Amino acid sequence: MPCSSLVVNGTEATKDGVANYPVINATYDIKICNYNDVLMSFAPTKVDNVTGEEEFRTYLQFWYTEPVPNAMDSFTKQYIVDKKFTPSIHGSLAAGSCQEGSGKVELQTSQLKHYMQASIQGPLSTNATFDDRFCYAYAFRPIEFEYEYGDPTCEMSVSIHHI
Repeated sequence: MPCSSLVVNGTEATKDGVANYPVINATYDIKICNYNDVLMSFAPTKVDNVTGEEEFRTYLQFWYTEPVPNAMDSFTKQYIVDKKFTPSIHGSLAAGSCQEGSGKVELQTSQLKHYMQASIQGPLSTNATFDDRFCYAYAFRPIEFEYEYGDPTCEMSVSIHHI
């Protein structure tokens, strides 16, 4: 969706001093194509045996960041809004074929900027293991909201005045 359509009525969002920012239902489309001459395998989710944490290697996610209060430097923390997976891409994609998907994600307009990121990973060759990473594709896009407060346009002009 074009960012120009993500305009929020700022007066209503902060009416009576109470934060009442609306939620935007953003729609997205994703298309994954294999332009290789061979079958393309996708790297599956990997689980760390010690920590149990999952490392997603094929994903589409939306997030925003906020500064960490009282941090010594300007650290920020990442908040994942939504992480999407298309189960059918956790396998393989035939040579010359494509897969498409679409969906919706709710974005809180109280955060000015959100980000979308997609990553498709897999082995570089057909006889490599899934741990031999190779990034086939990566996409990143900022999503920025505009707040409209109904203020009149300020028009200015400059001219040369001779005395």
